[in-house]
Amino acid sequence: MRSMKAAIPLMGAPHPSRATAHRRKAISEMLAIIILLALTVVAGVLVYQIFTGKAGVASTNTTVSIQSAYISGENGVMTLTIQNTGSNIINSLTVTVYQGGSTVSISPGGSQSVSITPGSSWSGTFTGSFTPGTQYTIIVQASSSTGSSTTATVTVTAN
Repeated sequence: MRSMKAAIPLMGAPHPSRATAHRRKAISEMLAIIILLALTVVAGVLVYQIFTGKAGVASTNTTVSIQSAYISGENGVMTLTIQNTGSNIINSLTVTVYQGGSTVSISPGGSQSVSITPGSSWSGTFTGSFTPGTQYTIIVQASSSTGSSTTATVTVTAN
């Protein structure tokens, strides 16, 4: 009679063909991890580029400041110097003058076509009926090449 012990496999010992399959599975898991890591890095780079590109667009702005404003009540002349303190080109200015809640008519009126690059200044002369010693509020509305607009205000007493 033959001994049966040799024919019974030990419990827990892997079958030789299963051990090879297990190794192949480990390699495929390793490749999957490497591929997922690579995809994560690529996705992170893409998200970073999108957000830094959008931040550059968001940081552009349209702002102006009135550097000087002078009104000569005797001559009926108002001079303004406006600086583009933003990052967009200013292509249109509208100057409105108020006194005591009423609009003061000035010439030239309406919108002025200009081209004020960032950091540059523009000076203009306007005529109107101004009274010496009277306070006037000057509002400058600037529109940029991007379609955005801003206002700057100053109060001046006519000389």
